Amino acid sequence: MNYSLWLKNKYPQLKYTSSADTYALINLAKSTSRFLRFLLSTSFLVIVIVLLNTVLAANGVVPFEEFSYWLCFVPVVTFGSLCTTKLDQRIIKYQLHKIMRYKLV
Repeated sequence: MNYSLWLKNKYPQLKYTSSADTYALINLAKSTSRFLRFLLSTSFLVIVIVLLNTVLAANGVVPFEEFSYWLCFVPVVTFGSLCTTKLDQRIIKYQLHKIMRYKLV
């Protein structure tokens, strides 16, 4: 996602700031939320994989051995990755909101 464009659209007073200042804000937001993003992303993927294995094992599909398992596993993990990407973007946007709120006050 292009956070600098998003910032300039969300906060019009940043339209004339240098790109170095904008990227510094983005890097600050990413660095302050790195642990939270890692924790939530990892937890989400683990929960999705555990739930998938539980549901498929309850239906008689042997995990990691049958082709039908992989037909379910690949799309679910892809969907989980997309969800974690969106979650990361929301967390970074929230951090940018917080930074801008304190910077503008």
